[in-house]
Amino acid sequence: SLGPVFGTISGLGNWGVVCLKSAFALAGLAAYLSLFTDVSPKGVAIGIGLFLLGLNFVGVKKASGFQTLIVFITLVTLLILIVGGAGIMETKRMEPFFTDGAVGFGIAINLVFVSYAGVTKVASFAEEIKNPEKNLPLGILLALGIMVVIYGVLTFVLYATVDMSLLEGS
Repeated sequence: SLGPVFGTISGLGNWGVVCLKSAFALAGLAAYLSLFTDVSPKGVAIGIGLFLLGLNFVGVKKASGFQTLIVFITLVTLLILIVGGAGIMETKRMEPFFTDGAVGFGIAINLVFVSYAGVTKVASFAEEIKNPEKNLPLGILLALGIMVVIYGVLTFVLYATVDMSLLEGS
C-alpha cells in the first residue's frame, strides 16, 4: 500500500528478523543438545541449520510433518517434566517469591515473550490456510492459551523443585 520502496524495506526487515530469530533458536537448541555430545555448540547449530535447510528443499509437506513430530515430542517432554516435578515440589523453595521485585519479574516476562513472538508471523501465510477468517484466530488463540498454561505450570513446578542457588547467574 505504500509502494515498492517501503515494501522492499519491510521485506528486508522481515527477512532480517527471521534470520536473527532463527539464529537465536539454533544457538539455544545447540546449547542444550551439546550437553549430550562432544561437538561444539556452533557445530551443532550449523548441523541443525543445514538439516532444516535441506528439509525445506525436500518440500513443505515433509517439513510440516517433521514440525508436527517435533511439537509432539516437545509437548510430551514438557508434560513429563510437569508430572515428574509435581511429585517432588517443595513450597519452601518459593520464598521469597519475587526476589528482584517488579523489575526482575518484568525481565523474566521479556525473556518468555520471545517464545511467543512467532505467533504474529502466522498472518503472513494466511492465504495458505483453509477458511482463514475462522481458523487463523482460533489457531492463534488456542496456541497461545495452551502455551501460557504449559509454560506457567512448568515454571511454577520447576521453581518449587530446583534450588534457586543453582540457577543464579545462569
